[in-house]
Amino acid sequence: MLTDSKVVQDAGIAKIKSLLMAARPALTAESRKVAATFTQTLAAQGGEVTDKSPEVIHLMEEFKALRTGIAAVTVTGAAATSARDLTTRALLETEQALSRLADSYIASDRKESMIILRESGQFMKAAEATGTLAGKALGIAWPLR
Repeated sequence: MLTDSKVVQDAGIAKIKSLLMAARPALTAESRKVAATFTQTLAAQGGEVTDKSPEVIHLMEEFKALRTGIAAVTVTGAAATSARDLTTRALLETEQALSRLADSYIASDRKESMIILRESGQFMKAAEATGTLAGKALGIAWPLR
């Protein structure tokens, strides 16, 4: 739990928390739609891979809109500023992970696609770690898991 009462009482932090909580159901639903596309049967060796990038890009745009909204929130004090900055960084890293995932569909060959997928995973791991830090700074569990 936070001990810095200024962060807990900061109106900007309250706004950030409410934006995150309000966005959670829609982001969860969109994430499930994207995940469902990945459970479809894989193409035979050398066959066509269905391009799932439009769904991924749509989810990425949802995260971008949330990040933009949170970045615009005015906060007071170093701790609140750090909480906002960690939150926007976690969202940006998530966007980067989704962007690389979408990029994997336009790769020229399978090897390049796998390299891009690995980068996507690295961004996602970073986003999870930063999200945990952001949640602690906000005084809540990171709601976008």
